[in-house]
Order: sequence, then structure tokens, then C-alpha cells
Amino acid sequence: MHPSRLALPAAGTLTAALLVALPAPGAAAAVDVTVPRPAPQTLDVDFTHAAFLDGAGNVWARGSQDNGALGNQLTTGVALEPVAAPLPAGVTATKVDVGAQTTVVLGDDGRVYGTGHNDVGQLTGTGDRSSLTAFAWAPGATPQPVVDVATTTNGPAQTTYAIGQDGTLLFTGTSPVIGDPAADALRPLAVPLPAGAGQPAQVVAGTNVVLVVTSNHRLYGLGANTAGRLGAGVPGSWNRLDSAGDVSSAIAGSNHTAWLTLTGTILSIGSDAAGQFGDGAGDSSSNSPVAAPGTWSAIAGTNCDCTVAISGLRVEVAGRQPSGYADLNPSFAPIPTSASDAAVEIAANDATLLVRQASGEVRGAGRNTFVQISDVAGSYAAAIVPVNDQPVVATTPTAPTGVPTVGVPLGSTAGTWVPTTAAVGTQWYLASVAPANLVASGASFTPSAAQVGQRLIHVVSASGPNLAGRTVETDLGPIAPGTLGGVGTPTITGTTRVGGTLTATVAATTPESAPAYQWLRDGVAIAGAEAPGYRLAKADAGRLIAVRVTWSSAGYASAVRSSASRQVPAVNHARPRISGKPRSGRMLRATKGTWSGAGYRYTARWYRNGVAVPGRVGWSYRVGTKDRGKRITVRVQARRTGWPTVTATSAVTRAR
Repeated sequence: MHPSRLALPAAGTLTAALLVALPAPGAAAAVDVTVPRPAPQTLDVDFTHAAFLDGAGNVWARGSQDNGALGNQLTTGVALEPVAAPLPAGVTATKVDVGAQTTVVLGDDGRVYGTGHNDVGQLTGTGDRSSLTAFAWAPGATPQPVVDVATTTNGPAQTTYAIGQDGTLLFTGTSPVIGDPAADALRPLAVPLPAGAGQPAQVVAGTNVVLVVTSNHRLYGLGANTAGRLGAGVPGSWNRLDSAGDVSSAIAGSNHTAWLTLTGTILSIGSDAAGQFGDGAGDSSSNSPVAAPGTWSAIAGTNCDCTVAISGLRVEVAGRQPSGYADLNPSFAPIPTSASDAAVEIAANDATLLVRQASGEVRGAGRNTFVQISDVAGSYAAAIVPVNDQPVVATTPTAPTGVPTVGVPLGSTAGTWVPTTAAVGTQWYLASVAPANLVASGASFTPSAAQVGQRLIHVVSASGPNLAGRTVETDLGPIAPGTLGGVGTPTITGTTRVGGTLTATVAATTPESAPAYQWLRDGVAIAGAEAPGYRLAKADAGRLIAVRVTWSSAGYASAVRSSASRQVPAVNHARPRISGKPRSGRMLRATKGTWSGAGYRYTARWYRNGVAVPGRVGWSYRVGTKDRGKRITVRVQARRTGWPTVTATSAVTRAR
């Protein structure tokens, strides 16, 4: 962890991707003389992975995914580009700190979240985590907001430290106090700070050691005093390392401790075997503070034999260097590339260095075995390479829903992206041919008839300065035929009787299409009846006549509609006939005549001078005395339930 990031006064507005205020590039860094506090720590790196925050407080990581270290639900393999490590909804990160296969985050809700390796409870509880999970509190401990956090999982020490809002120094995992058992939940450290030390303000975690900067600018250390890195103090007790009460921030190296004073001086204690003191001497060790020349604004170097610092917004390194630079340098030397200019934040371990520039971009150098700083794997990166701090990702769906259809506009909102500064564009491709064919750009697209059957690909891309561009591609499937508009039920006009003409009428469709007609008799197509008009034939009598219309247009589904049916009544072709002698006492007989009309039944009724003879129904009639001299006729009725009744009357027979 590196709480040594010094918040510098701003000379102007800084990019939203940066979480600290900065002087103008090239300007001398003024000294912050306020009470120590955790400066914004937005990036950190370990041997296997790197993690960083974007301007919106989202957590990103890259490198080894083993044990769930990246918080992306995966536990094996490597991430070749930054991946998101989501926090609970509504929570943003204010600090990130990493250890071997572990990532710890402080949320703006005052809670600590961790993911990755958890063999001794350093993330609280038991078992590894594959996503950022809130820390638990031990029974008897006072749950409260946390103001600073640090973790180390190197060597035998597997510990996360935290400072509660009330100033309580907390830990979980391996205890730095000899004889104190490990914890699997946050609880107070067994050994309190000495009287008068002040309230803990910053906590720094190292291998078998913990450092605390207090509210009155003092620096205390507890743990293994390897090579005198805790001075001449007593093991198992807090040892004060400074003497002036002017500490701004500190780092815990492998075998040395270094701190930055309020006046910009770097002081070191412990081993200088690799030249990490930066004073040019390269002494083996010292249990008294040694000052390095120069004025500095930030330092870094966790669990390594180096001290990395910023001077005038330029990164310099003393001690063991990332590969490609002079090794075991006893004096601070600039990283030999302009990429380190305008540096505002640094993080370093024993083999890898991260630098955040004023632009907001993060760059890295050193060991890259797990692609933690570059998407090209290798034992070392030969020079500083980009590690973009603001990957972009869609947090809401971008693609339209439903089946793409000819003539139906498709709309895309492009989704919600993090960060919001990303420039978002939308393209539409057809993938029926290789390579995919770009057919439109923009938030909306309407498939055409010529595109039916081809697969439609919806692509949303986000990019921008200092952003790792992202593309979300969605295969929407084949474009379906469209639906013709304006299709309605055909109507029939005309005289519904044999010999009459019926005419079908239809409305125009969108797009315009030519209707095809088919007249139906009792639902069966009438051969040759395929015009808008139809003349009713004898065969239609007693039948239901309708018209079926089919509309067709390229790229659209055919539409078929049928009209309501018309009843064609029976028709008489030859009048009923009376046979027999029309004399009193003789029998007359009637025939129905010739008819067309399926489903009809026929009845006969006899009439005298045009008036129905009471009781005389049927197909025979006996002539009576009342009929003498009268006109006798028979009337035949064709009947069918629900259909019109048709009547035919015979010629007159005069009774004698």
C-alpha cells in the first residue's frame, strides 16, 4: 500500500479520470502541511496483478486471475486487458491496495471489500473470494466506518490493516504481534500506540511489519525489525522512527523503511544494500535515518529493495530498478523515458512500477509475467507501456430487443457506459457475406426488403483519449420479412343471384402491392375465378360465395384475407307443372319444375283464383264443385333454414 501519495494543490482543473489535485505540469510541488490523511490511492501493483480506479470510483484490474484476485468471478487464467471488479450497487471506491493474489478496496460507504486469496482470514471469514466482498467484524469489536486500509500477503504475513473512524487500529489475518493469534474478522490490534503518539491517520502494510503515521505527524512501526528497519526499538512494541514529528507519508520496503517529510525530504532506515536510500552511498544498513538529496512530493515501494519518488512531476528510482534500467542504483535516477513526465501518482513493488500521469493515463514498467502491465506477455516489459486506467464498459443493455424485421425501425440507446466521458458510436452490419457488410451508422436502422434473411449485427463502440476502447457486438439474428400495412378484409358488392355479378373491393397496402383474387364456393376455389369481378353461375345456387385476396411484395410476408360469404339463393329454371283432367272429382298432380339450389327442400300449395285453398298442400289436388270455372294454380316454395325462400308458380289450369 502507498498512503504516501501526497495531495498537491491544483493550478487548474484536472481531467475527471484523476482523483487528486495537481499543480501544472513542470511547476514545483508545494508542500501540504495539513494533518496527515490517506491521500487518494488510485492504483497499486503486485508481482501478479495490478489494480486501479477510474474517475467514477470503479475498480479495474488486470493480470493473474488466480484465487479470484481480480474480483471478476474468475479464479484461473489471466486477464489480457483490464476487467471490472464490481462493488455493491451505489458504492464507489476511494482507495485500492493489492497483495499477492489479493485486492482490497475502501468504499465510500466506509466499508472494506476484498477479493482473492484468503488462507488465514486476511479478507475475513474463510475461503478465497472471487468478487469484492465486505469484511466482517469480530465479536466484541465496534463496527464503524473505516478511514484507511492496507494489505500485505507476501511471505509469512497475510494481513489486512484498517483504521476505524474513532482511531482504532484494526487487523484481520496474521497478527504482527508475537504470540497474538490470527483473526478471521476485523478486531483491534493487541498492542496500542504509545501515550502521546496521536491518533492513527495512515496505515502502511509490509512483510511482517505495519507502519502508522499519526495525527501529529509521527511514524511508528511494529513487527519484525529486519536489518534495523524499525530502528533500535524493542521487538513486539511500537517503535517511533522519526524524531521531528514532520512525517507526511511512509513506505515499507523489503528490508527498509522510508518516509517523506512535510518539507519534501526522504528519510530511510534499515538496509541500503541495493542503494534504496538514494543518498549515493549504498551502505549496507543503518538504524538511524539517512536523508536523500532533493525535494520530493510522493514516494512508493512496497516489499521491494527500492524507493520510487516523484520530483517535479518526474519519476525517479533508487535501489533495485525495474528491468531495462541500471540495477542497484545508489542514487535517485529518472526513468529514461518521457512517459514518466507529468507523473502524479506512483506505485511499486519489487519488480513492477505503475505511474499515473496528469492526463489520467496509467503506464507501467518492469515484470510482466502475468500481463499485469501489458497485453503482451513476457518476463519484463522493455520500457514503460500503457496500462489504461479507464477501460470502458456498458453497464446497461445496448442492443434492441426482438426480431429485426423489414420496414420496422430498430432503435438503440447505446446503453450507459463507464466512464461517461467515452464517445459512443453505433453501427449496423449484415453478416450474410464475409466480411460483414456495414450498412448503417447511428442510433436507428430500418431493414430493407432487399436485406431479408441476412443476419443483422448491432455494434456499439466506446472510445476516447486515455480510454481502452470497448466494443459490444450483438447478433440480432436473421432479418424477418416485414408485415404489409393497410391490409384489410375484402368487401363484396353486387347482386347475389345466379346471373348477377359480384365485385371485390380492397384497400391499398403499404408498401403498395398487387392483390391476387380467388373466388370461393363453399370455401373451395372456383376454377378460373381469379378476377376482381365474378358472374354467379347455376352451380352457385344454394352455395356460399366469398373472395380470398392475397397480397405479396418482395421482402414482406404474404398477407391473405377472405371476405364475408354471400348466400346465393336457389333459382327456378322451369316453372312447376299441373297434370290431370281439371274436372270435379278428378285428381290433379303437380311437379316442382326445374331448380338449382343445393340444400333446399320444396313444398307445394294450391291456389284458387290466386287465393290459397285452405288445407290444400302437397303435390296432388282433387278438383271439387267449388273449383268449377275457377283458375287453379300450384305455388312451389324452395326453403332452407337461414336462407332466402324462393317461390315459383305454375301456369293456370281452369277447372270444369
